[in-house]
Amino acid sequence: MAFYLTLVALALLVFIFFALITDAKDSKSNFYLAILMGLFAIISAHRLLFFYKAGIAIAAPMFLFPVTAWVGPLLYAYTKAVLFDKKAGSKLWLYATIASLVVIFSQVVCTFFFAEFRSVDAIVQQKGMIHPYTRTLMLVLIVYTMVYLRKSQVALQDYHHELDEHFAGDQWRQLQWLRLMILVV
Repeated sequence: MAFYLTLVALALLVFIFFALITDAKDSKSNFYLAILMGLFAIISAHRLLFFYKAGIAIAAPMFLFPVTAWVGPLLYAYTKAVLFDKKAGSKLWLYATIASLVVIFSQVVCTFFFAEFRSVDAIVQQKGMIHPYTRTLMLVLIVYTMVYLRKSQVALQDYHHELDEHFAGDQWRQLQWLRLMILVV
């Protein structure tokens, strides 16, 4: 059952990605959201590899973990684009790139020094150093993403205060979906 749900999620994410990317010429926010959906599609595809215990599953974490370092910055860039119609600065992309490179470097080092990182069965069963490494890396990536989620919440609050100063309408209620999405992620 989990296999079919993952397959359906992957198909849906790919569809949303292409729907948004075709409309990305008109909107920066659609581009950021399309890339975010593409990253989620990569994560779903990674899960399918482990259902089949495919040989490529050894290399898949080399791409999956660095990709997850982009989720927070992309969500923050999307929030800024939707609210303030601003492009993300080069500093944001630099930080995301550095985080991804640190993750890749740590994985290369672990693969070189620990044999269990070169076995599909050991990776699936989380043997030896794989379990503490994976848990530590996931914790660091979650904290890293939470920093950007908090920055997104602050941007939403700033926008709310800006609306209160300039308008008396209900524009804030129209952005509740974005606030909910940030809280859910």
